[in-house]
This record gives sequence, C-alpha cells and structure tokens, in this order.
Amino acid sequence: MTQLIIIISAINLILFKKNSKILFYIFILMIPYLGFIQVKISSFTVLAPLIHDLIFVIPIIIIFLSSIKIPALPTALKFSLIFFILILFLQFINPWGPSILVKLVGLKVWLFYFLLIPVGMMFVEKKEDLKKFCNIFAISSIIPFIIGIAQFTLSQIFSSLEVFTFFYGDFETARGLTQNFTYFQFGDIKIFRVTSTFSFIAQYNNFILISFIPIITSIMMSNTLNEKKFYKLVLLIAIIAALTSGTRANFIFFGVFFVTFYSLYKNLHIAQSILIFLCLILIAYFFYFISPFVEGISELVILNLNEYFFIDFVSTFTKNIFGNGLGSGTNAARYMGLFSTRPEFLHEGYYIKTIYELGALGLLSVLLLFINFNNEILKSKKNSEHLKESIFCILFYSYFIWVIIFSFKGASLLDNFPTNLLFLLFLGMVLKIGSKEYLDKYKINNL
Repeated sequence: MTQLIIIISAINLILFKKNSKILFYIFILMIPYLGFIQVKISSFTVLAPLIHDLIFVIPIIIIFLSSIKIPALPTALKFSLIFFILILFLQFINPWGPSILVKLVGLKVWLFYFLLIPVGMMFVEKKEDLKKFCNIFAISSIIPFIIGIAQFTLSQIFSSLEVFTFFYGDFETARGLTQNFTYFQFGDIKIFRVTSTFSFIAQYNNFILISFIPIITSIMMSNTLNEKKFYKLVLLIAIIAALTSGTRANFIFFGVFFVTFYSLYKNLHIAQSILIFLCLILIAYFFYFISPFVEGISELVILNLNEYFFIDFVSTFTKNIFGNGLGSGTNAARYMGLFSTRPEFLHEGYYIKTIYELGALGLLSVLLLFINFNNEILKSKKNSEHLKESIFCILFYSYFIWVIIFSFKGASLLDNFPTNLLFLLFLGMVLKIGSKEYLDKYKINNL
C-alpha cells in the first residue's frame, strides 16, 4: 500500500503537469472521502495520515510553483512570515526539545501548508476560476452532508453504536472515531458525535464550517435564478449538517459568522454590529429559561470562559517563555506515538499550544501573522468592493474572526485536515482578488 501511494503521487505529478487545475479540482472533489480512506488503509501503511499530502497536495504545490511565476506576497505579510519561520527554525534546533522526528512533524504542521497561499493566488486568474471553484466545492459537500445528517437521524431511531459500527464495519474503529459513541442530552434532544465520511468529528465539522464560504459565494455569484435556488438548497443542507454534527460550538459559530458577515456586507458601523450581538444574547437569555437545549449551550459557553479558555494561560506563559521545541505540543506527533512518555501538555487551545512549543516570541510571531491576515483580508475586500468576488473576501473574513475566537478553545481549525490547508488556500485566493494584477483585468483602480 505504501508503494501504491507513492506511485499514485508520481503519476499525478507527471500526468497533470500541464493540467494542474484538473488535479486541483479532483482534490476538491476527493477531500470529503480522504479521511474515510485513511481509516480503511491505516493498518496497511504508516503513510495513511499523509495520503492527502502525498497524492494531492505535494504534486499540486510542485506543479503550480514550478510552472508559473510565483506571485509576491504583500510586504508586511511577507516580513511577518519570515519572522514566524525564524522562530520555527530556532525551536527546531532547540537543544532541550523533543526528538528529531517529533520536531519534523511539528515543522510540517506549522509551516508546510503556507505554500498553498501562492497556489491560491495563482489558481484564481479570473472571476470564472473563483466561481467554478466555489461551485465544485459546494457540490462536493452535498454527499458527505447528507451522510452525516443520515447518521444523526438513524442514531435517533436505533443507536449510534449500531449505526457507526455498520458504517465503518468494525466496532473498535467506530468507537474510537466517535469518542466512544459520545452524545449530549438536552431535555429530549440528543446530539451525537457524527463523523460522516471523515475520520473523526473535528475533520467533518471543520469541513462543514469552512464550506459556508464557497457555498454562499456560489449563491451570490449565480447567473440564473435556478442556479441560485440550487445553491440555496445546498446552504440549507449545510446548516442542517452543522446543527446535527454533534459539535455544540456550532450554535455559537452561527452567531459570530453571520453577524460578522451581515455587518461587513451591509457596511454597518461597529456600534450597530455590537447592538445585533446584544440582541442575540438577549434572545438566548430569554430561551435559557424555557429551553433545556439553550440552557445547556449557554452553560457550556460560561464553563469554557471561566474554566477553559484562559485556564493556565499565565502559568503556561511563565513556565515556557522560551518554548519546548517544535512538536512538543502537537497532537499529530502524540497520535503517531512519537513520544517515549506521555507529554504533560494536554490543553487544546491554539495560543497556549503556541506558547508551549514556541515560547513568548512564537506567540508574538503568530499574533503578528494574524494581524497581517486581518489587514490584508480587509484590504482585498475594500479593493474589490465593486466586484461580485468581494463576497468571498467578506465570507473569509467572517470565518477568520471565528478562527481567532475558537483558537482560545482548540487548535483543530488550523492544525487538522482539511481546514489546516483550506484556510491558507482560501487566504491566497483572497489576496489575489484584491491584488492590482487581478483588478487591472476589470479596470478597477481602488489601490
């Protein structure tokens, strides 16, 4: 199986050298199924966790970055990225860090997918490229969403143990991927951990949340009424999938994402946006007293704020000012069994993970990157505001705000497949939409 994966990777590299966008679209269509394939071949090859990289990502990066002139990143973003890479290098040679294998895994998780930023910039040459990409992504999401909704529905009728054991064909596999068939009870409502066609709940849920960007873009860029109706139906399916995935934080995501999106789309003032958030909080407060479900979600938010988001932040910072080396807090290295003893670091927060691995300077480098992401996304949104494509920038910024907030709780959005690579790929597309090269094609001069 290992040899087969390497052969397929080589075939893709050769076969699609002159048709790189075809391989790109095949990858988009395959994203929802690579997790399931990974599970099924994990006993046959140690390369199973890297199947998406070896078969698709590496050939795509090599083909794109070797065949076309690589676009220049915005100056401020480029310098913050250089600073970030310097910190990674220092932690890689950190003499008191973990083993070299753990450091290599950490380096890959932190840095490798940044190469998809220029790929995203090179992929979008004209508005038709963005529209086609979003359409294909939206269509590719329908089957995994329907499967996920079906798993949730059938678990209500039978049991999650029966449903997922049947789906994966193995009790132990199903138990591991569903976190021991975990579910949450809110009054008469049961929310099960749903995996759909992915290898675990976080992968599936991350795919759902980031899919709102291309799906809504497809709606806004539709050329006909029937096309718009179709993608609205896909959006409805995506919303149902998000609400039935078993991730309780999705109910908070909708508030953050859609209020941010509406505020930017309507060019509301900050005060107006805050007022909308306050209205949502008041509505939630009202339902808190009459709905066990709203009560449960509200108490979860309070629990995370009081006992998780900032827990051990100060002590972690003071104990790890200089960091512990690449990979020391990376879940992928732990899952691969590369630690000789179980690491004491178990907090899932992205910022705390950053401090633990990279120290104070590492946290500073990540925050500088986020600040420059913020500035460049808003700049692209402003530069392209007379084009339909600007909707993609607005949606991506709305998602980015959620990433900033969620990173206090976990690292899955930036560390786990598929959002670890899609986030940076989408960022590259956003940078291209707001670039002078792109705007000159449509005689837009907002720079």
